[in-house]
Amino acid sequence: MTTSVYRTTFFLLFLLNGILLSTHALADDEELEKEFMLALAADEAGDCDKALPLYISLADEGVPGAMINLGNMYLTGRCVEKDPKRALALLNVAVSYQTPVAHIYLANLYYEGHLGEPDYKRAYLHLSRAAKMGLLNRPLFAKMHYQGQGVEKEPLQAEYILLEGIEAGDETSKTLLIEYYSDQNGPLYSPEKAKQLK
Repeated sequence: MTTSVYRTTFFLLFLLNGILLSTHALADDEELEKEFMLALAADEAGDCDKALPLYISLADEGVPGAMINLGNMYLTGRCVEKDPKRALALLNVAVSYQTPVAHIYLANLYYEGHLGEPDYKRAYLHLSRAAKMGLLNRPLFAKMHYQGQGVEKEPLQAEYILLEGIEAGDETSKTLLIEYYSDQNGPLYSPEKAKQLK
């Protein structure tokens, strides 16, 4: 095992609010990296008995990817008893490693109200921090601007964010913008624009 610290990027697929995200793991050595990949493979195969202890061990070693995945388990109740407070604690540690996807998960936790009532201001704060680090959940960001959740209501800003998402190939952004253009009572109503996107 080496003692040098380096950043290794693992492209993990998470379905969160209809978008695929990537995450990063901070590994101290190749052994931790191998363990993380074993945990991930077991998790993807639905093998909770194998994935859970590996994630716990890796989280104790300070691997943010393991903290995020373990936090998600506690958030959803997959492989463990649902415990949003424990998920919050794990995700808060993960964000201290400057891991943008941890901010996305925290945003979701607050937006969905897993700790009680939704906290849109905190959700928006974490979305903004992730965006500054290069990871943007455009559909949720746009939705918050469109509905004025945690931020001033700005439908044109929502439209701009979704158009950027469409340009980047994000189908969820496209679907959401078509919905906004098709809403007769909405501020972005435009059947012509909706037709152009279909």
